[in-house]
Amino acid sequence: MVFMSNLSSMVSILVTVSFRTPLMIAVANGHLDSLMVLLGLGANIQAQDIYRRTALHRAVSSNNYFCTVVGLKYRESNLMKYNK
Repeated sequence: MVFMSNLSSMVSILVTVSFRTPLMIAVANGHLDSLMVLLGLGANIQAQDIYRRTALHRAVSSNNYFCTVVGLKYRESNLMKYNK
């Protein structure tokens, strides 16, 4: 049984040989709904693969406008929260 306290660490588990997270895969494929769910569960938007690319890098390079905007807004809101 998975408890909610463990979900945030589980959604950032590395899933491929190049260390892509579920969040990276979701934005690379334009899955906005998956992006929202993963962020809501605490996925780390700053996580990097072996090439030092983040989910935002993947969203931009895949031309996924909405995933890019949501990711930037999420990152910005988290940066503001921690810099107060």
